[in-house]
Amino acid sequence: MLLASVLLFAACANKEAESGTASLPEKTEAESRQISTAWYYFTQDEASEVPCLKQADSPEQVPEQGFLPWTEALRVSGLGLMYDPPLFLVNKAGILPAFSIEREPKIELKSEFYTKTAEGFYKTGLGSLLRLYTNTVFSDVLPDEAPSSLLRYNSVNGELLNIVRPEHFKLSNNSQLSALEFEKKWFAAFKTEEKDHVGFDYFSFSSFEDLLKGKYSVISQEEFIQASSPYSVVGDKDGIDNILKMTEKNIKAELFSEDLRTKKVIFYQNSNTSYAGDFEAAAVICEFGNENNQKAFKAVLLETGRLFYTDPETQEWKNTTLPSLPDSFVYTYFVIKNGTIISAWEEQSFFEVGRSGLLVHKIPQ
Repeated sequence: MLLASVLLFAACANKEAESGTASLPEKTEAESRQISTAWYYFTQDEASEVPCLKQADSPEQVPEQGFLPWTEALRVSGLGLMYDPPLFLVNKAGILPAFSIEREPKIELKSEFYTKTAEGFYKTGLGSLLRLYTNTVFSDVLPDEAPSSLLRYNSVNGELLNIVRPEHFKLSNNSQLSALEFEKKWFAAFKTEEKDHVGFDYFSFSSFEDLLKGKYSVISQEEFIQASSPYSVVGDKDGIDNILKMTEKNIKAELFSEDLRTKKVIFYQNSNTSYAGDFEAAAVICEFGNENNQKAFKAVLLETGRLFYTDPETQEWKNTTLPSLPDSFVYTYFVIKNGTIISAWEEQSFFEVGRSGLLVHKIPQ
């Protein structure tokens, strides 16, 4: 009887071991399966009531958000390619470094952003600056509110240092830095509201070092408009115009690179149409520097999710399509790093933005 019990126990143990061994390859395969796409959306944390990112299965599954004017909405509003890793500027929230698909994104929250609109980045002799201002069309300037300003961001410790304020142009604290452009020199536009009166002031200066020394010029509105007007392009040496002709629309493109002082807005005119709003679509063009000892490369992302990028070795254009978005949703600012694209997306209704977030997607090789 004792021998029979021992044999029965051994048989059961062997069977359990065989069962565990048989299921092991299936577990290993599941663990080794890699995620190729992840969706995130901007929202408010229920407990702390601060901006945050949460994961979703798709944009359709994101809870509806109230529509706000684009300057007041929680969304990606700028791109800093001069940093490593590149940075996303998140309006009404803070700064988000580019991240890998295996890691959770984390916004560096900045209280200075909560009441103002954030745009940038601007590459200057004083470092990379970002712009905070109040859009007075949608928000009032409070008496004790901090003035519109240009702040330098320290990517090492996350500190923001106030560099330029309206007082540097001998303007009152309620003046808003509504635009900043670079075309051989810097051009700035300020908007000031005093009761029922709205006024604009325009300036130019060679460098921010000169500006802080009081060296700047007052210019006319016409001079500022001429300096800040978008480029119109019919063809270009990089072949980007051939890519955009496939849309059969004129394209308003925002160009970013780590070398540009500011982003450039360019109109690519399709040769088959004259410029008109009905034929206009949006795109973002990025010029990325060396990565992993490879050559620099360019990428073009249409708002529909069509992505074109050059092979770093051959410089030949390749293309793919990002996961589709629902109607009225578009892709906007993006970065590509280590074969992965991180692209902002948002729900648009004319000048208002509803749901918004990020897609992280490994580009098929």
